[in-house]
Amino acid sequence: MKEKKKLSMIFVLFWLFITIIGSLFIISELKKETLWFDESYSAMIIKQSIPDIIKITASDSHPPLYYVVLSLYSKIFGRTSFVLRFFSFLGIFGLAILGLISIKKLLGKEIAIIYTFLLFLFPVFINMGQELRMYTWGAFFVTISAIEIFNFIHRENKYSAIKFLIFSILSMWTHYFSLLAIAVIDMIVFLWIIYRRKKWAIIPFFILIFIQIITYIPWVFALLFQIKKVAKDFWIEKINFWAFLGILLFPFSDKFGVYWIERPYTDLVALFFSIVLILFGIFKAIKNKREKDRFALFSFLIYFFTLLFGILISEFFRPILVPRYLTVVTALLLIFISYSIGKISNKILKYTAIAIYLICLIPINYFIKTNRFNGAMEKVINYMHDKITKDDIFLHVDEHTFGTFVYYFPENKHYLYLGPAYKGYSGYDAYKPIGIVLSNNINGFMKQNQTFWLVNRIFAPQTLLSESWIFTGKLILKGPPKVFQYKASFYRPKLFKVTPSTNNYTDLEWGTLNTTNLLDPHIYSDKNVEIKITINGLKKIKGNLTVIIYEDNIIPENIFMFKTKKVNGSSAYFIFENVPSGKYSFFVYQDLNLNEKPDKIFGFITEPYGLSGKNEDESEINLVKNTNIIIQLRGKHD
Repeated sequence: MKEKKKLSMIFVLFWLFITIIGSLFIISELKKETLWFDESYSAMIIKQSIPDIIKITASDSHPPLYYVVLSLYSKIFGRTSFVLRFFSFLGIFGLAILGLISIKKLLGKEIAIIYTFLLFLFPVFINMGQELRMYTWGAFFVTISAIEIFNFIHRENKYSAIKFLIFSILSMWTHYFSLLAIAVIDMIVFLWIIYRRKKWAIIPFFILIFIQIITYIPWVFALLFQIKKVAKDFWIEKINFWAFLGILLFPFSDKFGVYWIERPYTDLVALFFSIVLILFGIFKAIKNKREKDRFALFSFLIYFFTLLFGILISEFFRPILVPRYLTVVTALLLIFISYSIGKISNKILKYTAIAIYLICLIPINYFIKTNRFNGAMEKVINYMHDKITKDDIFLHVDEHTFGTFVYYFPENKHYLYLGPAYKGYSGYDAYKPIGIVLSNNINGFMKQNQTFWLVNRIFAPQTLLSESWIFTGKLILKGPPKVFQYKASFYRPKLFKVTPSTNNYTDLEWGTLNTTNLLDPHIYSDKNVEIKITINGLKKIKGNLTVIIYEDNIIPENIFMFKTKKVNGSSAYFIFENVPSGKYSFFVYQDLNLNEKPDKIFGFITEPYGLSGKNEDESEINLVKNTNIIIQLRGKHD
């Protein structure tokens, strides 16, 4: 008895240690990123009344429960981004609590510890635990629903039936993939009841299904409206091989699948290793057929069929599957992976399996920690600090800038132009009263506003259209354009202060594209400068030295010019003449093996290199006169 208590205490201490360390890591990162569009939607809609929240979500593409609860939560704790994101972390903490209690009872202490450890190691839970969205709560509700219906069917626990009913209804009202997951659970349980001839369970189970349906009837008309709207057109693209691979990689990678920059690819290894573990776990579960084996297999089947039905609906009806939507069933996948590791009888192999995940996922988590994926809104805020007044007006041609600017500049009016080439899909009423949509009367807006800020986003649908207004003289620039970007983010807003020309144009003329060129900020520079770059710290007199100048921050498409010379001493210098004044970043590396690129392992540079700032995203220098820049090399020199 004493030995049993001792083991239980050790289990609790292990769980506490993992949970505290993992929680502190997630919480410490809640303020690192600014909000991106989806998060701004969550932050803005909760400012509306609860009836308006329900009305707005009915015209959007999600159920309203998360927003309603978040609104009530914000009334108590406030609306700062940290506080609101902390609500998402609580969903992760709830999943950890399931490891302490429910998963321990069903699968044992060892698997529960493995589950908790992987919960705070897998990037998907770190990412979503910092995201101002409903996914962690969807995952919690779906996971506890699966646990309780299993307890009801296999242990005939009537209290579990009540808990399943409550949490399944909460799931259905949280996200549509949570709704799909509950439908999958109901399907699997029904087939199991029929297969095992559990006659006692038929009537209680159908009562549960009936109550689920009854409680969802108030939302059915909204759901049908949303299905009709999505059937006509939606932003999600069809699933091809790369999209499918991205879906499978999502639990092990960053939240946006950023593969256009240097990064570790160990998430691929984690995926293939997980597939091997899953196949092993399926074999063990089918072979053993005990209660714990059945629960583990049940968890995996929920994930598998939710994924399968999402793919089938996307293929034969309308694409609806986005990798992050599967977060709601990923904890169930994690349960099965933990079970598979726990079923490895050889302790060395078991610890090796855990070590493989550590080796694969620590570089990914470091990559996530050291990059910014949501965009550079803090750069926008700093830039606009002494340039904006409360009377300034913003005209947006992209919903992403519209949403984030409304959140971060709440004292200003923001207008979103939905031109002929742009199809809006969100419930923009969430941004009222300061966020207003312009569908047709763009000419009326131009007549009423003498000077305003035009905002677009690089790679967005209406970027060319908005810049054609400047090329064709419809708008007159009041200063050079300004781009704000990070290398790992798709969200790259571009700001122009403009005034409309005195000519009159129709709405059709405003909506007509007249150019295929983007504006280069440096063509508006009124002078050129000379730059002398001095590089110190060359410890190895070997190879070549290369200096690359980037417009703005360091991303491949921003390369402006570069020079290379042979290393002849412990220091060197380069001179660049006739460089247009503006903001630039500088990167230098010593090419020891003469392969004309900086060598990297898992995305980390292994040759001596230096920057004009502390990292690649914060190295800009504003050059307005002849400048001498000193860069100290860092990194490996042999």
